[in-house]
Amino acid sequence: ATAGLKGVGGLVATFEIEHEKQKLGVLTCELFADKAPVTVANFVGLARGLRPWLDPRSKQWQRKPLFDNNLFHRVIPEFMIQAGDPRCSVDVYCMGYPGTGEPGYAIPNEIRPELRFDRPGILAMANRGPDTNGSQFLITERETPWLDGSYTIFGQCGDVETIKKISAVPTIGRDLPEHQIFIKKVTISRKAK
Repeated sequence: ATAGLKGVGGLVATFEIEHEKQKLGVLTCELFADKAPVTVANFVGLARGLRPWLDPRSKQWQRKPLFDNNLFHRVIPEFMIQAGDPRCSVDVYCMGYPGTGEPGYAIPNEIRPELRFDRPGILAMANRGPDTNGSQFLITERETPWLDGSYTIFGQCGDVETIKKISAVPTIGRDLPEHQIFIKKVTISRKAK
């Protein structure tokens, strides 16, 4: 997943966010490759287009960045924002079922007791039960201790104000934003030592 990345420092994901075709902000997330190696490798591979994923419309395996132009399909004020549904990469209405898409495979949980939902900006996998992680992820707006032990934490994101802006947009059914908020691009890099 990291082939060709320059440098030797820790991994960082930079999310460029757009709302109504205007730049909304940038989220910079440190990835915990030492604590959740399988999850981080999966996320980085999907972000860089190196990990194949199943396109829900064509039913063909794709090798292109999954998160670029992906919709934040679930936003809940004072809680979290969620993205990464492949259905929301091919259709702004997520084919009518936001939050139900999968990349065609599942990876196991990597729960670490020392990693807790004890602050804003926690980056974690979204799932529908143990060992059903795929491509969907969430970023918390505040501490959410009721999530501890059930979701793989694999990073910490900065710029809580951007997270708050995203979570506060008006929604329609199923917490879907009324006006689309897109991840324009995710860039994976290494931070300087």
